[in-house]
Amino acid sequence: MRELRKHHCVFLFANLLSILIVYPYLYKQQILLNTIFTAILFTSLYAIAINKIQFLIGLLFGLPWLAATIMQIFIAEYFHQEISLGLRIFSNVISIVFMAYISISLLLYIVRAPVVDKDVIFAAISLFILIGIAWGALYAIVELLYPGSYHLASPMPLMDGRFEWYHFLYFSFVTIATLGYGDITPLTPQAQSLVILEAMTGLFYIALLVSRLVGVYAPQPSPNNANNSNDSNPGI
Repeated sequence: MRELRKHHCVFLFANLLSILIVYPYLYKQQILLNTIFTAILFTSLYAIAINKIQFLIGLLFGLPWLAATIMQIFIAEYFHQEISLGLRIFSNVISIVFMAYISISLLLYIVRAPVVDKDVIFAAISLFILIGIAWGALYAIVELLYPGSYHLASPMPLMDGRFEWYHFLYFSFVTIATLGYGDITPLTPQAQSLVILEAMTGLFYIALLVSRLVGVYAPQPSPNNANNSNDSNPGI
């Protein structure tokens, strides 16, 4: 895989960070939130598409996600409940597939980077955020398929008595960081299994990927230092 073009991951990181900052203030404004997600869609492709094929593959996953999201906003309320449920599940599934594609591309870029520069650092941070967002979508799918999979102990607002995307986003990052506040509790085996897997993912991400970056970043001894070391050895 050729090196990504410079500064693309900076734009991706900026959009991912923006959704984490603004969602508490816009969670009732679905159109604005999905506008931000659209920006994430295109900056993600901008970050990883080093050729036309990669860009087209990204669109293959991204456009159905965008279409399903738009349908949820403008059409789903007129559908039968089962159709609306299927649309929400499909939207979450295709978003996970899209983010997995972006994440794998970023991961390959990070592990193959010969040196650690600013773009590699932003790629690593963006990858961590994408994992958290994708896992939030997984939690949402579990709740859609198995209602009552989570218990809310804190006074966080519930719209229409149900969990929404921002609840699962919060729960995902609390889990991947192993904070364990306990205000949202997984109840079903399916939800508990996902929590275990995400906690393990967060731990291994830090242990393996960060150590990889540190290993690449570690300065190598210069030839002059090596010669000085040899000269100082009385056995030579």
